[in-house]
Amino acid sequence: MRLSKLGLKLAVLSSTLVLAVIGMMANRLLGATRDAFLNEKRVRAEAFARSCREAVFPKVDAFALHFTLGELMQEPGMVYAQVVDNGGKVLSHSDSTRVGETDDSPQGRAALDATEALLQTYRGQDGVEYLDFSVPVLQQTKPVGAVRLGITRGSLEKALAPDKRRIIAVAAASVFVASLGTVFLVGWLTRPLPMLANAARDIGRGKLDTRVEWKSRDEIGVLARSFNEMAVANQLAFAALREEKEKLDTIFSETRDGLILSDPGGRFLLINPTARRLLGFGDTSLTPMGSPPPGVAAAFKGFESDPPVETLLETTDRVMSFELRRKEPKLLILAGTRDRLETTRGSAGLLWVFRDATFEKREEVLSRSVLSLISHKMKTPLMACVGYLEILAKDPPALQGFHKKAFESMITQHQRLTGMVEKLLFFASVYSPDMLVLDKKPVDLLPILEGACKQLEEYIAKNGARVRFDPDAVENAPKVLVDRSRVEEAVRNLIENAIKFNPKPDKQVEIGVSETNGSVCLSVKDNGPGIPEEEHPRLFRKFYQMEDSFTGQIDGMGLGLAFVKNIAEAHGGEAYVRSAPGRGAEFFLSLPRADPA
Repeated sequence: MRLSKLGLKLAVLSSTLVLAVIGMMANRLLGATRDAFLNEKRVRAEAFARSCREAVFPKVDAFALHFTLGELMQEPGMVYAQVVDNGGKVLSHSDSTRVGETDDSPQGRAALDATEALLQTYRGQDGVEYLDFSVPVLQQTKPVGAVRLGITRGSLEKALAPDKRRIIAVAAASVFVASLGTVFLVGWLTRPLPMLANAARDIGRGKLDTRVEWKSRDEIGVLARSFNEMAVANQLAFAALREEKEKLDTIFSETRDGLILSDPGGRFLLINPTARRLLGFGDTSLTPMGSPPPGVAAAFKGFESDPPVETLLETTDRVMSFELRRKEPKLLILAGTRDRLETTRGSAGLLWVFRDATFEKREEVLSRSVLSLISHKMKTPLMACVGYLEILAKDPPALQGFHKKAFESMITQHQRLTGMVEKLLFFASVYSPDMLVLDKKPVDLLPILEGACKQLEEYIAKNGARVRFDPDAVENAPKVLVDRSRVEEAVRNLIENAIKFNPKPDKQVEIGVSETNGSVCLSVKDNGPGIPEEEHPRLFRKFYQMEDSFTGQIDGMGLGLAFVKNIAEAHGGEAYVRSAPGRGAEFFLSLPRADPA
């Protein structure tokens, strides 16, 4: 059976624990054997003392003493034995030369003074450590002598050597058997783990159909089944992820806008072919630039960036618009947005979306020039016609019937046409938010709303409309940093539209004020028919009205909301709408606060 590394570690650990336990038990067993041996010697000394009692008193029987002592010396571990009388005279000794001597050693005196068995440890003149068992010889309760039996540490170990060998042999056999059993047991238990490891490795290499065949009902079997369930879930998830990635790659590659995904520092992570083409390194095999630059800063180096690239990279705003302009060898203008992708752990990167806006910018300049030119050219003859008509109106000719009606219609239509030309001229002046020059000052909203309503006073009365707002709420709103005349005209356009496109006889317009994210938001709400959601993105285009075809039944050229949008963006705000059919429409104009919160 091939043992895995984990199994080997577990086997070694288990065997080490078993060895430690058996070693501890063997050590205790050896200690117990040693204690039993010493206890046996103490008991032997007591028995020897009893057997010597008759041989010492009333008369010493030397033969009996020497015989008993000689038998005692045959026992394991014994190195000396002696019998002394109560005066310390040696009556019998394992060393016959010492018979008749007086034992005045400390151990001898302690043995004579003892009333019961005494164990003494001392180091002899030869440097050997001795264990001395002393027992008094008593005649009834009177001591008549003492016996001493001596062993050394060496003789003790020698006496215990056979027992020690047996204990060590049993311990070694136990360790071997326990270790072998542990190895087989651990190997059997961990046998599925290499299979799981190999299966996980195969899944990591892309073999998502890998499964583990193990059908036991224990925890390992549960683990194997859980692994297979996880593998199935991963296979399905990877298939879905692969499909979504293919879709994303297709969208990323085929979109007509330039797309760049970079890290927070601007280094390229992904870049689509359109972005490569617009930035001048579309085909690395054909372009003299060779490989694409490593990041946004290098890629935009040949362009004038507004705002600067450093600002786009460092600013923490979620979305920022930017424009890249290259004059040579041919004018190229790229317009787009930088979106900071955020996660719970911080910035995940930057998404750059841009397009070729060269033709659009040229068209914008041309349209503005054409609008301005046409408006000015039309204004001169119109003023002459209106002037003469006004002179005639002060002293009207004697016209009757059809001629009188035609004259009055001419005056009305010329006034209408003059108003339209004035609007064209005004719109031409604010055609592009970035070209608009504003005179920004801190202004209260109340005068702006009152001024707009006063300008429309006659129009409101003529259409039977009612415009309402809460003066106290407006007066308590924060001041806004705006060009008052421009914003007043924008509000006037919103109120006029709310009345103009409401066919109800009871026209209600409600103006509200709120604060949102450091801005002040004006809202103009009507009780009209509402606007379908698909029309919302087109409402703020120039020359657009929601009718299927422009019939002239509603005055205007579709410039009012386009003007409002340009004014809002020129102030750093926005204009938007919320509406649904049958629920009226509410238009919003957000403006910057004069004192940011």
